Amino acid sequence: MARDTKDLQTVDAFPAKKRGRPATGAAKTAAQRMAEKRDRDRAAINRARTAADYSALGTPALLQALGEAVSEGSTKVARLIAAVLVERSAQV
Repeated sequence: MARDTKDLQTVDAFPAKKRGRPATGAAKTAAQRMAEKRDRDRAAINRARTAADYSALGTPALLQALGEAVSEGSTKVARLIAAVLVERSAQV
């Protein structure tokens, strides 16, 4: 049954449903999500003390931490991170 285009007062008995996931209003850009990830990685690097702690980090975070350790002259930390990276490269 067709709808009368001149009838403006009668509401639809079955309104059209919206498709997709409803918006939350808290959407973030890719840059915002990546900045938060880098912040979490930095916090994890600062908490890491053992090789097991470092092995839980992602490779980009490890490389960043290795660069910082080398520039600060922290050989113990640099050796720990390098050992984790070498272990990962042997697994591939």
